[in-house]
Amino acid sequence: MIRATRIALLFGLLLLSTPVALPAAGQGGPAAAAPDPHAGLGESGIPDVPAGPGTIRGRVVHALRPDAVSDLPVVLYALPHGGAPGLRGATTDTNGEFVFENLAVDPDTAYLVGVRFAGIPFGMRTAFPEGESERRIEVSVSDPTDEVGEVEIGEVKIRIERGCDDLRVIETLDVRNPTQRVFFVPEALRPDHPPIAEMLLPEGASEVQVPFGSFPQGLDQDGRRLRFWGPLYPGGQEIEFGYGLAAGGETRTLERGFPLGAERVVVMTPAAGPAPEGEGLHDAGETQLADQPYHTAVAEDLAPGTELAFRIGALERSDADTGVSLVEARMWLELDDAALVVDERYAIENPTGGPVGGVGAAPLLCIPLPAGAEALRFSQSAMSMGLSRDPSGSLAVSGPAPPGDSTVALRYLLPVESERVVFERRFEQPVPLLAILVADTGLVADSERLHRLRPVRTEDRTYMHLEAFEIEPGETVSLGLDPLPAPRAISKWQAALLVGAMSIAAIAFLAVPLGGGPRASEREGVPPHRAERESVLEALRDLDHDHETGKISEDDYQSDRLALQARAAAMLRAEDAARANRDAAPAPEACPSCGVKIEAEWRFCASCGAVVAASSRAEDEPSQGAA
Repeated sequence: MIRATRIALLFGLLLLSTPVALPAAGQGGPAAAAPDPHAGLGESGIPDVPAGPGTIRGRVVHALRPDAVSDLPVVLYALPHGGAPGLRGATTDTNGEFVFENLAVDPDTAYLVGVRFAGIPFGMRTAFPEGESERRIEVSVSDPTDEVGEVEIGEVKIRIERGCDDLRVIETLDVRNPTQRVFFVPEALRPDHPPIAEMLLPEGASEVQVPFGSFPQGLDQDGRRLRFWGPLYPGGQEIEFGYGLAAGGETRTLERGFPLGAERVVVMTPAAGPAPEGEGLHDAGETQLADQPYHTAVAEDLAPGTELAFRIGALERSDADTGVSLVEARMWLELDDAALVVDERYAIENPTGGPVGGVGAAPLLCIPLPAGAEALRFSQSAMSMGLSRDPSGSLAVSGPAPPGDSTVALRYLLPVESERVVFERRFEQPVPLLAILVADTGLVADSERLHRLRPVRTEDRTYMHLEAFEIEPGETVSLGLDPLPAPRAISKWQAALLVGAMSIAAIAFLAVPLGGGPRASEREGVPPHRAERESVLEALRDLDHDHETGKISEDDYQSDRLALQARAAAMLRAEDAARANRDAAPAPEACPSCGVKIEAEWRFCASCGAVVAASSRAEDEPSQGAA
């Protein structure tokens, strides 16, 4: 749990569009730039960067203070194509220089080099061109300034689409820095200082959603006001965020304020619905975004303090069958003292023969998350299928869904507040099959909707396996998890009675053979060798059951099973030898125990009850007609 939390925190601080990062509703994260060398380096659990013959030599440069770049922590963050990310750290020398060696030189592996200076992360991206094994880079740093009067607001894009429940609005704000300084307003100065950028959201806007699921450094919300305090690097960057609006079934008017003005505002709605209209907006025709057509309306040169009002028609969610269906939901749960770790996989089938959905389309799949879910992580395949956070709080898969079968995988944590944990899941679409596997760490699972199957055993874990069929849309499936009760201690007098009873039983057991009478197996007509054979078989069955339920380790299971098999083989060899000896010897005329004359058909001595040789042979040989 700790490792997953640190990784998610690290990725959020890096501000990178990686496969495990959650973008805002719509598309990828900001273009910002630098890994954060204070994001838990050495404790994050991220492996080292891929190894190879490459070298990156770098230098940190400060134009005004060259002597301020020594002993700075530097991180190298690797993003292999289709592989796991890697992380490595270094420190600058007195000249600001650093080096990373033994690096993979695959041109498809992107490297990000970052350094923190004066509390601000700086960085750059690089890669090895084909055939090269050494790269030289220079990272420029500068002292931040809170004099933000030269900041410019460029283009603002407002994209309105149909979400899981209501409308979702995705905004992208182009904030420009025409200077060579870094704009940043420290937190202590913010109460009496103007922000670098400010947005006034429409009335009724729901909670703002931003990339990575949590507000990045320098961005906060105060009611309808969304404010950005930096850092803003030379050249500028894009700020992306999303929020929800009640859909309704009729045309509605939105008012969006621009406290700092804007050079250009573009309002976009899906081409399948009505075009946006409003005073100050002019129709700009259709445009393509990720192969999806949109109506566009544009307003130019908005002065500071302008409020733009525009109307949008009803964007109803289509009830048409897209052909894409949810086949199965499978979940793995692992409970510790602090959190319940949940891994989920959704199997999606697209039999249409071509991709379905995409940007601007209503979601193909909506996945409501449990309340309190945190540290969200996602698979690369999920990101490629347009996974985003819907303003409703659900996860939306908008597509495109490729032909055939696809998988959407995610992970999150649920904090634990009591011994009993109740895990609940609700689905917007029908689920033909729901499977939940719970790591058996001493738990009792109960559910009215799920039924139990045989446990599932992996190399290092046993899982309780629960399953349910035909989950209806909107149905909630609940699973309770309780720790097994601790064994109750017995009192001193109970222990004394138990020891006494066991002693008496042991004495009686040892005394029986001394009486000279026949053994129990002989009195009951069961040959001793057969009783021993049955005991070995029963021991094997018990051993297999203990292994299946995880009561013994794999090593103990294998060694104990080999020992029992060896014992069974030795018994069979001994029986074969005894049978051969009996076949060669004539049947006795008198009982070997008491000397009484016996008849040929006797199986037991009529005087003492001992087993006679003829009955032993008859017992071992199959009866007439046996298969």
